[in-house]
Amino acid sequence: MIAFQKDEFSLAIRCFEKAVSLKPGYSVYYNDLGSAYYFLGDYLLALKSFNEAIRLDKSNYLAYKNRPFVLFQLRRYQEAYEDIKIYIGLNPADFRKDEFIQKEMLAKLEKEKNMKVVSFYNQKDAFKTVDIGVNLPHTAEILK
Repeated sequence: MIAFQKDEFSLAIRCFEKAVSLKPGYSVYYNDLGSAYYFLGDYLLALKSFNEAIRLDKSNYLAYKNRPFVLFQLRRYQEAYEDIKIYIGLNPADFRKDEFIQKEMLAKLEKEKNMKVVSFYNQKDAFKTVDIGVNLPHTAEILK
């Protein structure tokens, strides 16, 4: 993890691959491996790693949080949106704190795919809803 934090992603990949070989059923290692591949720009291997993390543990909200970044790069916007919905459902508190996903990713979905979504902004544990359309299920509905 130190290599990852120091932006030494090639070394991080080797470390995470070793961790996966020692404990192949642990989904967190695949999530970490996917993140390292993503930062190196190897989106297909990143996607493969995130897919494996989710296959091993369908409740791994971090994999659902991270995989949309790869899907965006691959222009698979609908899948990215579906992952964001699952991520919100698995961990709404993390989503409320994550302004990047709220502002950037959801706005990019609207722009790139003409999808219209609702975004939330955390304001002292209260939500301010910014409605930018209605042709997809609202985030508010997911959080119910």
